[in-house]
Amino acid sequence: MEWDNMDVTIPIDFARRGIAMSRYTIGEIAEEFGVSHRTLRFWEERGILLPDRAYGYRAYSDADRQRIQDVLAWSTAGFSIREIWEMLAMSSEQRISHLIKRLPELQSEANEAHELRTQIISNLLETVYELAD
Repeated sequence: MEWDNMDVTIPIDFARRGIAMSRYTIGEIAEEFGVSHRTLRFWEERGILLPDRAYGYRAYSDADRQRIQDVLAWSTAGFSIREIWEMLAMSSEQRISHLIKRLPELQSEANEAHELRTQIISNLLETVYELAD
């Protein structure tokens, strides 16, 4: 049995162990954000996500949850993992400036993707109509 394919969430009572902050297991985080354990470990390997460790288990904080939301949003917007890693190292002001500079390019990419989707749908409809005749 491969350990990477196991979906095991081990409940951790951090408060009982003297850790005051809200903490979440890898299973809880994966479920909340709809990502795999493997993705979370990949982000950790790349330095994008740096969860604490508690008794040998990853312990994700509320700040980690916010970082995951940012990573997912930027990824959806078209930023590469490398760009995301670089943005996370920036100050808030630098990050905002970077995002503003990239906005026209991102808008152009979104428009191109929309045009491509429209063309694909049109081609599919033509095929369906041809087959129906």
